Amino acid sequence: MDDQEQQDQQHQVDQQMQSVQQQAEIEDMIACVNAMDDALLPCLTELDLNKALMPDFEAPLTDFDEPAVQPAVETELQASDDFPPPLDHQTDVEKYARNFMEAAKKLQEYFICLQRENKPTKAETLKREIDAMEEELKIKDELVQKQEKVIQELKKELRDRLDKHNAELERSIVESRSIQLNSARVKLNPEGLLASAVINIALALIIPTLFSILKKQPSVAPIYYARRLSSIIQKNDRNNIPLLSFDHHHSFTRTLSRILPSFSWIPRAFRVTEEEILQTSGLDALIVIRLFKFGEDAPGRSPRSDHFLDSFSISNIGNDSNRLWVHFTCLWVISFYGLYLLYKEYNEILIKRIQRLRSTRHRPDQFTVLNQSRYMTRKTEDLREKTKKQYREPLLLEAMREDIEDIALHKEKFQELYQKMHQLQGDNMLKDMELPVAFVTFKSRWGAALAAQSQQHSHPLRWITERAPEPRDVYWRNLAISYKIMPFYKIGVIFAASLLTIFFTVPVTAVQGIARFEKLKKWFPPAMAIELIPGLSSVLTGYLPSVILNGFIYIVPFAMLGIAKLGGSISNSKVEIKSCNMVFYFLVGNVFFLSLISGSLLDEIGESVTHPRDFPSHLARAVSAQADFFMTYTLVGLSGFCLEALQAGMLLLDFIKSQTCGRSKENPYLYSLPYFRVIPLVSLSILIGMVYAVVAPLLLPFLVGYFFLGYAVYINQIQDVYETLYDTCGRYWPYIHHYIFVGLILMQITMIGLFGLKMKPAASVATFPLLFLTVIFNEYCKIRFLPTFVRYSIENAVDNDEADEERGQLEVNYKSAARAYCQPSLQPRNAVSEKV
Repeated sequence: MDDQEQQDQQHQVDQQMQSVQQQAEIEDMIACVNAMDDALLPCLTELDLNKALMPDFEAPLTDFDEPAVQPAVETELQASDDFPPPLDHQTDVEKYARNFMEAAKKLQEYFICLQRENKPTKAETLKREIDAMEEELKIKDELVQKQEKVIQELKKELRDRLDKHNAELERSIVESRSIQLNSARVKLNPEGLLASAVINIALALIIPTLFSILKKQPSVAPIYYARRLSSIIQKNDRNNIPLLSFDHHHSFTRTLSRILPSFSWIPRAFRVTEEEILQTSGLDALIVIRLFKFGEDAPGRSPRSDHFLDSFSISNIGNDSNRLWVHFTCLWVISFYGLYLLYKEYNEILIKRIQRLRSTRHRPDQFTVLNQSRYMTRKTEDLREKTKKQYREPLLLEAMREDIEDIALHKEKFQELYQKMHQLQGDNMLKDMELPVAFVTFKSRWGAALAAQSQQHSHPLRWITERAPEPRDVYWRNLAISYKIMPFYKIGVIFAASLLTIFFTVPVTAVQGIARFEKLKKWFPPAMAIELIPGLSSVLTGYLPSVILNGFIYIVPFAMLGIAKLGGSISNSKVEIKSCNMVFYFLVGNVFFLSLISGSLLDEIGESVTHPRDFPSHLARAVSAQADFFMTYTLVGLSGFCLEALQAGMLLLDFIKSQTCGRSKENPYLYSLPYFRVIPLVSLSILIGMVYAVVAPLLLPFLVGYFFLGYAVYINQIQDVYETLYDTCGRYWPYIHHYIFVGLILMQITMIGLFGLKMKPAASVATFPLLFLTVIFNEYCKIRFLPTFVRYSIENAVDNDEADEERGQLEVNYKSAARAYCQPSLQPRNAVSEKV
């Protein structure tokens, strides 16, 4: 509009200037004509003057005209006072001629100007053309603007139509997804779930019954009472302990009670206090037990009515129902309750860690720092393994009644190996085999803590110090690995674990193919023959997939432990912690996510990559569809705990040894608690419980039974079977905290997707602050609690030093720590023979 007004104003100014110019030209023409009159009139005769004064429309008189006009003209001329008198023509002719020439020149110039106006210059022509083009362009611009307005209106109309169609399409997609979500439980086979429940509950009753009978038999006491038997052997310092003198709950007398089942070990497990576990097995074992308790409390104490839980399932609620706000409220309540439990557990375990460090002030690791020079251990460890092997071979030969000469030959080799090991203990040999690793013992705890947690050199890789693990926790073989090549070992571990995770997708996908029998019949038509046998398809789809999956899962922790040992960790605890991390993420990736999407693996992965914003919706739909599978997975876990108590693998190994080389009663089957296997599996169950606490509450009673049985079984195993080979004073808990945090995040993301599928966008948006608060809480816990688990505070070190000084034990504990870090391969010969 402003441009249009400016153009109009400019046009008016141009018109005014043009009119002024025309007026000036007219005035010039009039002045020129007057000058000609002044020059010509004196030169004209009377007759010519009369002709000049005659109007243009009057013609000259002819013979036929009326002569009456001439007298009138003459009279008029004579009557004029202004007419000049006649002049002398000869006298002024030159003057009038010059005036005439000037007037003619002016007239010529005027006509030339008129000619120029009729034929403009090139610049004027171009300017006129430009003006015309601008005017035409202006008109066309107006037309274009009008057309653009029309086009914009058409675009808006088309866009509105497209948005309307897209909204209808999305509504139809959401409705179809909601229909799939609501019918997910119908598509899954209820007969399969029932078959799995019946089989697993039956096994959960039969296996503990068999365990209670076998536990009373003296022949299997080295298996079921390995820890107690080992403690009695060490206490009495003898090689053979009569089983009748073994102190345990049952009697090994030949009575009828030995063959009668008894479940008294279950209530006895619940009577064991945390203080007893802490004193006998350490804080790490207590953390495992508290993990089971956390699993019992985390899902919340739901009503016991299965019908109520099933009706409360989110799949039974319609789209855009106000009942979804109940689930939204439950999500917030469960999340805050889980965060409260996490904070409470973190704080209590931190206090117990500080108390544990104070009660175990005699431990050498509180005085010792690992400095990255020590002896070559790989060769001596190999020799020690050969010594053990040569020691076992005579026993095998005796059992198989081989020739005495072969036995003597192996004994000679055994003595030669001892002599070689004795030579390795010489000072000259040891000096040549030193490595840049050493255990440095300080006279005070605060000095060791300060040295371990300080940077000793401006180049951080030239002098590396860290807290030493306790002597029984040292993994001596990895001390020979140079710190410079340690990253290559770590990369190799990550690569191997990734390959194992990828290869495991094949059996998981196959298991899900069995679970989805309808798709299995399409892929493998002969499978339809299974339907001919009544009940077989229910067992096949409900029980068999979870059994196969748990069978593969049982192998994975041991494989991950072997991989973690190649990572260069200097302690067994670090090896197991790495194994815990790898196993947990393996289970989350393969058991949880892959089980959810294995039905359409490539499609789901492709959609998640191309449309990452739709990931919550895909996750929510898959979680709702796989509720029954995870119910069967949890039920199989019940029988898994029963098999853990039964120790079926140890029974088989003991039977094979008794039938081949014989078994030694004084050497029980003593092993450490498998943290690398227990912690990830229980953490995965907690994750599943959190995700399904709001989606399908019917799963919660199964999980509560799972955690109760696991609690009882592992209390029994910790007290009677597993030995505490090391104690990290609670370093496992920060990792467990992280696993549970991952479960909370997945629960919240799943609910965001479910609220979207249920056409409740307000609930989805309102869940994002909860997600943000959970992340903030986790970061706060890292700042508040984690440093105390990673480091040994100077305050606690000084307090423990002062407590030892008051009792006069500081010097004693220091000297004990200085002698503690001696590699088993370099110990005196008699000590080696005793251990072998």
